[in-house]
Amino acid sequence: MVNTDTSEQLWYEKVVNASVAIGAIGYGLHIAVFYTAVSGIFKARDRAGALKWFPLLFILFSLGTINIAGSLRFNQVAFIDQRKYEGGPAAFFSAEQSNSGNVAAVATSIAMMVFADAFMIYRIHTLGKRVVITAVAAAVLVASVVMSGFHAVELINENSSSNLKYSIPYVSLATILNILITLVMAPRLLELRRQISISQDPTRAKFTNLEALVVETAFPTGLLSLIFIILYGFQKVGSLLFLPLLVQVMAIMPGLIISRMVRGYAWSNDVVGRLRNPSSSIGRTVNGDFPQDVVTLNDLGNDPKSVSNRLA
Repeated sequence: MVNTDTSEQLWYEKVVNASVAIGAIGYGLHIAVFYTAVSGIFKARDRAGALKWFPLLFILFSLGTINIAGSLRFNQVAFIDQRKYEGGPAAFFSAEQSNSGNVAAVATSIAMMVFADAFMIYRIHTLGKRVVITAVAAAVLVASVVMSGFHAVELINENSSSNLKYSIPYVSLATILNILITLVMAPRLLELRRQISISQDPTRAKFTNLEALVVETAFPTGLLSLIFIILYGFQKVGSLLFLPLLVQVMAIMPGLIISRMVRGYAWSNDVVGRLRNPSSSIGRTVNGDFPQDVVTLNDLGNDPKSVSNRLA
């Protein structure tokens, strides 16, 4: 991607430096989302049920922290500590992929991909109940994990770090999976949105607004993945601008979804099940008032135990 032309080298170095700065902005958003989700967990009606999501949030946040720290460290070594490296920072980035900072960044990005995509595949299965689609997505995830393992071995091996033949299949599979997840989730959520929009449930706006569609389809991850894979396919250096940000966004989206879950505004088995039941009391009103025995979608999301008691 980089040739010996000085202007090309300078452009490459500017892009790499800027990409880490953009990734740091993404990490700042990650901090905010992590705080919001954790606060929501401890404020949830069913705190015990909500706490099951805390380990995932903590793991993703920890990985995101190590990831951006590793990227910043790799940049520091290239631009400051090894400023006199023959060929400059561009040559250093190409030849020293086995640097500990870069290895930490790559390893954590792989782990974040596994946890974040596994969570999204779980959501696909929960809301769609289509074994074939779930199996295909899971197979792509397994394939990307295998390729990422080979890629990690290449990074550790200093003799091959400048010729990473597994980086393209790993990156391609990982980004294609993100796009696939969005493409699968979008029509399903649009169908659920259509079903709930005809009800009179007072909380339905929380399930049908733009925020719900964007967050629960993981649209930002899919969009960034699409932009990245197109630029990467055409071997454009500009593709690197999106990589550190994409890694953080992959962790941010599960945090946003969990935040909606604990507040009772995320699609779930309970909500979908009630929509399938024509005799459901969801959203029924009497003379414009909301009766005491009506179970709202908000209740279903917040406190499944109390809801089952009220339905019994």
